[in-house]
Amino acid sequence: MKTLLRNVATVGGMLILSAACLLPGLAIIQGCTTSQQRIAFNTIGTLETATTAAVDGYFLAVTKGDVPTNGVPVVSRDYNKFQGGVIVALDLVQNNTNALAPASLQQLSTDLISEIGQFRGGK
Repeated sequence: MKTLLRNVATVGGMLILSAACLLPGLAIIQGCTTSQQRIAFNTIGTLETATTAAVDGYFLAVTKGDVPTNGVPVVSRDYNKFQGGVIVALDLVQNNTNALAPASLQQLSTDLISEIGQFRGGK
């Protein structure tokens, strides 16, 4: 019985030692994947921040009466479309470590900001 317990303890110790040796290697592999995802998340976040700031500025100008209200429905619709693209992009990045911020999301942001500039008339 003592021999069996000693063997079980030895095997258990070897398993713990093996796990201790493997865990740092797994952390290094996981670290590489996380940094790619972080870069993509940061890019998407930057796009969202810039686009939201442009939309907020436009709505503030409309509220103050500085620009006409006729562009509000178009800007609102396109901003909602952009936000839908952000959600899809975040899902892609979260589930695929190689996904980057899609060019279509960048294009939606550029188009929306240009549209706002047209409605504001250079203001």
